[in-house]
Amino acid sequence: MGRLPPDDEDDLRRRWKANFDRFDLDHNGSLSFDEVRAVLDDAELPTTRRQVQKLFDAIDSNRDGKVDLEEFMVFASRRRRTLRRAFESMLSANDDDVETSTLTAQHLRVASEKAGLPLSDRDVRDIMRRIDQTGRGRVTFDEFVRYSMLVPHVNPHAFFDQWFRDTWNDGAIPEFEIARETRTQDGETFAAAA
Repeated sequence: MGRLPPDDEDDLRRRWKANFDRFDLDHNGSLSFDEVRAVLDDAELPTTRRQVQKLFDAIDSNRDGKVDLEEFMVFASRRRRTLRRAFESMLSANDDDVETSTLTAQHLRVASEKAGLPLSDRDVRDIMRRIDQTGRGRVTFDEFVRYSMLVPHVNPHAFFDQWFRDTWNDGAIPEFEIARETRTQDGETFAAAA
């Protein structure tokens, strides 16, 4: 229940390679801190230098100050698995509509409440507008990944926190409590549905 179909690994690797090539602005075969920052800026993900450094450090596994293609692919694969678990957790949090494998406004509302972040109807509509690229009122896993892949931490708190950053011009983010965090084998955390 609330499970997504398996990924096509070959297709994912092709897409990650294409993204890496697009992000590699100087075409030297690696990503610098500034290139990662440019990707975040281009995606209109407002971040501090510290947040970018944290993300960069998570990708640069050998700590040589640059991200090569293999490091990028390992990070993208690990992050996608974590996002899959978070997405499936949100699907499972609202058992009446899990067969479609898409998130609705109701899924987001229930997940935010379980994470201790109750949202208004307007807030939920705004989130859906930002990530529902087709405008049909349902968020696919790929849309969720596109929005969440570069959020420094992957959990509903970070997801909603990112939405608040995108929404509030002054960047002031209220402090929230996470309902329950689960650490994955990859060392990333996400809030599981209760």
